[in-house]
Amino acid sequence: MNVDESKTKDGTPVKKLDVKPQPDQISPANFSELVTMLSTQAMVALGIIPNLVTGKSNIQLSVAKHFVDLLNLLDQKTKDGISDTKQAFLDSTLHELRITHLMSVKKANSG
Repeated sequence: MNVDESKTKDGTPVKKLDVKPQPDQISPANFSELVTMLSTQAMVALGIIPNLVTGKSNIQLSVAKHFVDLLNLLDQKTKDGISDTKQAFLDSTLHELRITHLMSVKKANSG
């Protein structure tokens, strides 16, 4: 693992890890991982999680909506075809993201 220290446009140091996962280190694909990946991208676009490269939050409501829409599509396509636990995880994830997106849109429109 190499650490590359570069700087952002404003001169803030950013450390990047050069990590190459080995095939035996990558977990098998699963439903929860897919939901988590899509929701994480939505949270980055909502500014909840800072950008890993810049370390700064950047709100992109249309991108966030896209990831929420993808999760909604996944919900529609898997309805009644997944376990109650997986459905509850997807439902709660969607609920939280929808509320956060709605609050962010209202805030953007009021300011």
